[in-house]
Amino acid sequence: MGICGSTTKQPIDQICKLSQPIITSGELQIKVLLKNIKLKMPDIRQCSIEFDLGRCKYTSPVHVNNEGEHYWRASFDGLLLMTEQQMRETNIKISVLTSSVIGQAQINLFETAVGPFHFELPIRGQNSGNVSFDLKMNQIVQATLQSKYIIWELNQSLNEVRYNYNLRLVTSQLSYISEHSSTFTNPNYRKQNEKKSTQFQTSRKSILDQDSIKDSLTSLSRLPSLKSPPNPSYDSVAATPTHKANHRIEWDHINDELTMIVELPIQEFQGSALQLCLWSISSNRRSLDNIKSPQKTIIKKTKNQHDSEYMDLEIQDHHLVAETYINLSNMETSVSAEQGAKLLMIKSYQPKSLWYHGVEVGKIDYEISVRIPNHLQQSSFGVQTDRGIVSSISVVGNVENISVTEIKMIQMEFQKLSSSIFKMEHKSLNIDEKLKVRQEMDQNLTRLAQFLGQSHGSAIKTFQYKSEDDLMKAQQLLIQISIHLVDYSKTLSTFDSYYECLNQVLSRGELMLQQLGFFKALNKKQSNQKIEVCLNYQTFLINTLRYTLSKLSQKDPSNEARKLYIKILVISYFRIPEFRVKFLELINKPNDPQLNELRGTEFIQEDDPTNIDKSTKNNISIFDWQNYFHTYLNDKTQGIQNQSALNQILDDESWKENIRHRSINFSFFVEEWAIYVRNILQVKILPWQDIPGYRILVKAFMCELKQQDSVPDAMKIGLRSLMQNVNLLGIIVSLQFNKTNLYNTEQVIETFEILDICFSTLTAMPPYFDYPFLLKGIKQIIIDSEHAICIAKCLWFIYNIYPLLQSKHISYQSVEFKKDLCEFIFEKAVFKLFLHWSKTVRMMFHYFLLYRVSHQHKNPKVGGLDEEQIIQQYTLINRPKKNQSYFENRQPQQQLISDYIYMKYMRFLSKVEQAKINEGEREYQQDYKSYYQRLVTKKLKMEQEQKLRQVAEPKRESLKLERLQSEQEEQTQNQLKPVIVPRTVMHKKLSFKHDIEITDKQQQYVLISIREFEEQLKNYNNWRQSNIKKVMGKYNEEDKHTIHLTFEVPKMDILKRIDEKEGA
Repeated sequence: MGICGSTTKQPIDQICKLSQPIITSGELQIKVLLKNIKLKMPDIRQCSIEFDLGRCKYTSPVHVNNEGEHYWRASFDGLLLMTEQQMRETNIKISVLTSSVIGQAQINLFETAVGPFHFELPIRGQNSGNVSFDLKMNQIVQATLQSKYIIWELNQSLNEVRYNYNLRLVTSQLSYISEHSSTFTNPNYRKQNEKKSTQFQTSRKSILDQDSIKDSLTSLSRLPSLKSPPNPSYDSVAATPTHKANHRIEWDHINDELTMIVELPIQEFQGSALQLCLWSISSNRRSLDNIKSPQKTIIKKTKNQHDSEYMDLEIQDHHLVAETYINLSNMETSVSAEQGAKLLMIKSYQPKSLWYHGVEVGKIDYEISVRIPNHLQQSSFGVQTDRGIVSSISVVGNVENISVTEIKMIQMEFQKLSSSIFKMEHKSLNIDEKLKVRQEMDQNLTRLAQFLGQSHGSAIKTFQYKSEDDLMKAQQLLIQISIHLVDYSKTLSTFDSYYECLNQVLSRGELMLQQLGFFKALNKKQSNQKIEVCLNYQTFLINTLRYTLSKLSQKDPSNEARKLYIKILVISYFRIPEFRVKFLELINKPNDPQLNELRGTEFIQEDDPTNIDKSTKNNISIFDWQNYFHTYLNDKTQGIQNQSALNQILDDESWKENIRHRSINFSFFVEEWAIYVRNILQVKILPWQDIPGYRILVKAFMCELKQQDSVPDAMKIGLRSLMQNVNLLGIIVSLQFNKTNLYNTEQVIETFEILDICFSTLTAMPPYFDYPFLLKGIKQIIIDSEHAICIAKCLWFIYNIYPLLQSKHISYQSVEFKKDLCEFIFEKAVFKLFLHWSKTVRMMFHYFLLYRVSHQHKNPKVGGLDEEQIIQQYTLINRPKKNQSYFENRQPQQQLISDYIYMKYMRFLSKVEQAKINEGEREYQQDYKSYYQRLVTKKLKMEQEQKLRQVAEPKRESLKLERLQSEQEEQTQNQLKPVIVPRTVMHKKLSFKHDIEITDKQQQYVLISIREFEEQLKNYNNWRQSNIKKVMGKYNEEDKHTIHLTFEVPKMDILKRIDEKEGA
């Protein structure tokens, strides 16, 4: 029963609820759960206990204990049928049995149903003692849900002719599914057979036919759990016109509300979530209108699944478009009273996100009414005693003599919070009084979080204590506060500061193994105190784990609640070894794909089922809770009870499917897991392979990454955290390239987004990385792909990772990669990119040339050499040598390659200049040819006219005059354009020439691209000059030529695009 039987209670106020008026009608159905029965009778070695609730009875098995401390692990689950009046007239009778009744206690049944579920009662009779237990009474109610209006706003255009939606109530065990709503007909529908599509995008038209390309990375930074700095400003290289009429679906119900009636326990309903699902109806299937009942919907009950793949019901032509969850435990409601019931209105005070397979696809506005009949409900705060309801808060101990002032302030603030909760739960208050008490609770929680967040140390959040006794008093206080905060989550979960309090107390250094572990010898008194503290913390860990696992299947928790649940899971993973073993067994699926990408790495290919956690063989002591904590508690009575409770949790199947499924919670777990390890091991280089379960965890994540067709945003966040181990970079690059189809646009785009996330976490390239494989993938995309956005995304990726190749401590392999990359771009792909039909590709390439190549490699002295001479010097420096040194200066190598790249860039500019001249000459030739054709046409016309004049001799003189006048006018209009004299090609010092090879398709974009490049060059020069003015006078003469490298260059992004005129 938690701590109720082991703490001293100070009654704040005794409450008796029998005087309250009757609020229900008819016979009530109440589920009864009796558990955690503890009995203290010093003189009784063996006994059983009987609970008589009037219409149901439970007798426990016989328990034997020489010290008279009896504990029954078994629980009783039954159903009670009574009216409220009968409950007021009935007492629960508790009898202790040996061969006869040796003691009894009783309490009113109605007070049990409306008070707290913790009980502590005295046993009187032949023998005396105390009994404590938990009795939960959960009334079954009939809830009615009706949708008033729902507006779906999708990111993509509607591409089906008909749509409808339905409701799904998801509880911890079951799902209740309604029928579908009335059908919405899309007025802008276009038949699919009128659209032209091809499997491979090989032409400009096929690219333009696509509706849109979604860039999901821009939405990633909006996630609250992502640890990233504020978003920088981005330059977008494509825009998207939106037509909201083609994206919007609206149901404004007046007489055709979608109604769902559900019968379930009230606590199940309050902890459930309402799922709204939007469905498209295939145009070649029948409509649902013929089968939809116009009356109230009969619900359909199904087994609860952990995703939305329940489409194979009775309608096979429905396809899920979007979904969202509304958490009914944390909903914003306006409550009004009806006769015998409460009416709650669920409204969206701001648009809520719609999701499909982990990707945000739109927003939704809604209003849904929920009608719940009046019911009896228990509280989680306080303890039922023979004197009435009293507060269970007399938080341990006496900390008056403790040396740390902050600990005293924490206790005082928590006592104030407890008083406020007691008033809210058990006193009759009007609306104004309740609002005032809630304000007090919010203020108490805020101050408590501030005190818990204070620290005397910088590395670990802890206070400095003068003695071991002071430390143990503080630990006991923090443990008891944690227990109570978890117990009162139902009352406090609506406050954001509540989750902050729990986060702060869970992060305290006093509760880490360094302080709780048995690392040094203590005297007998201190040893007993420490064991008591550790037993209480062990109890807290197990009870909190049970609470968290019950919340895993909850849909749409708040961000703060989800972060807390995941943090508790991570703490349990490291501090409860049995749970860690079970967790790793669940995520290690037998049907996972073979990861060939792991070959040659330190990751194990085949796991030994007899020892799933191989990494614990070389475990770090700071994670060894088994040997330094649990081993010392196993032989204690409370320790045995805790182990029994843990075994029950591990044997429970209700939570395992969620872990085995490796859903979104798994990705958040990986993120929090990496943060926890970083906080515990505050060293520069982490020994990842010695951390318990690391290999299995990473392999499971990689398998999930490989199997996902569309990677959810949460998985991208988890991947960012895993990249703290930079050696994973090569594995991820290999995995993503191997699973990507070159002709699948979405896969190519997502691959570069994922790789950009990985590279963005690095400050320098890892020492072991397969550069040729990365270069091969880049070449294949640029050369073989004809899809504009794929090529632009590849350039975007190169633009983002290029600064990593400029590090001062760059390796020889990185220098070679940069050289090979630029050789490929400037020798084989330069004109495909510079003269591409897509403006997006051209603009992205212009930015790369100006802000990466020219900006970083510019050297006015480069004109004295050519490429061949530079490569000869570079080869000479890197020739094999017998004596090598770590301190060898690599700067000459980097400078030579930098000059080499800039030389390539300068030669490209000369080609551009030559292409511009050639284009001018080509236009001149075309104009001359056109003029010559006009002259020939004119001559033929004059000959015909001359023949006509010979026939009509009398009119010769007049026609001659007209002809002369006409010739004079035509000469004026058709004068030849001035001949363009070719200008000298710029960059004259370049040693050898390359012919300019431009295809006919590229020819039409020469002048267009040159104009755009010149415009971007002006913008670049303006940007450079403005930055130089900002640092004017802040650098010395030595830094004059390198100061520009410190400027923050613009960040680029590729937006989704619908542009039918692009490239015209």
